[in-house]
Amino acid sequence: MRVRARANRAARRVPGLAAPRRATKGVAVLSRALAGVAETRPFAFLLNERSTGIKDLRHGYLTDDDWRDCDPDSCGVDHRRPIELLPNVSHYVVAAIVTRDLRIRLAA
Repeated sequence: MRVRARANRAARRVPGLAAPRRATKGVAVLSRALAGVAETRPFAFLLNERSTGIKDLRHGYLTDDDWRDCDPDSCGVDHRRPIELLPNVSHYVVAAIVTRDLRIRLAA
């Protein structure tokens, strides 16, 4: 625990990466639907082969506690818990959007 405390004191900037959740939620819903029918179950299996990190994106889970008592392949309920940001640290988030609207350039 001392190492973590020292690391927290040493941190000055914490970057984050925003990720789209809509697509990962759609894949989760589709895989659950496919798993319900014997003929399409193999396709559900293929969709469920996504990495745990990709499955985390569905609800924005950050900790193991968020997944407690929840199967990542069948749980459709959001179990996120609030996480406190580190004090005295600058937090930054990088995000992007794909759009066909050429009027959208950059937001700050």
